[in-house]
Amino acid sequence: MNGVASTAVSIPSLLRTVRSIHAANPNVWVVVLGKYPQVWGHYTYGWFTEVNRVVREALASEPRTLFIDYYMPPDNVTHMYQQAHPGHPNCRGSKLIMQAVLRRLYAEKIIGRSLLLNEPTEKNLVKDHCATLSSAECHTSVTCWVDPSDNTCKVYGVGSLTAHALKF
Repeated sequence: MNGVASTAVSIPSLLRTVRSIHAANPNVWVVVLGKYPQVWGHYTYGWFTEVNRVVREALASEPRTLFIDYYMPPDNVTHMYQQAHPGHPNCRGSKLIMQAVLRRLYAEKIIGRSLLLNEPTEKNLVKDHCATLSSAECHTSVTCWVDPSDNTCKVYGVGSLTAHALKF
C-alpha cells in the first residue's frame, strides 16, 4: 500500500478518535499534526504532501478540529532529527512543530499572541548567526534559542550523538 492509499485506513480511525473526544467534551479543540518526512534525507516528496492534503480535507468539516501542517527542512538544510532515534524530531524539530501549532491557534483566534515570530520560511527557520538576530528572528529560527538567564540569542544544538533510551 502506498502512502496516499494508506489514508483509506488512517482517516476513518482519525475521525472516530476526534468524534470520541468531542463526544466526551464538545468544547475542546482537537489539534491533529501533519506527518513529517521520515524517509532517508527527510525530503518532503509529492506523495507525502498529498497524504497531508487528503487528511486535512477529511478533517475540515469536523467542529473544533484543526489540522496543523508545517514545513520540516530536510537534512541537507539543517539537522531536525535525532541521531540516537532516527526518524524522530530532535528539539529543533519539536520547536518547529510547537511554533506551527501556536501560529494556527493564534490565526484561529483561540489564543492570544505571546511570541513575536517571523514567517516560517526556510530562510527564517534556519538562520544560524544567532548572536546577531532580533528577538523575533531568534524565536523563529529552529537553530537558535533565547537564554532566559541573560536574554541573549544562542545556538541551539542538534542534540546528543550518543544518548540512547534507557532500558528498564
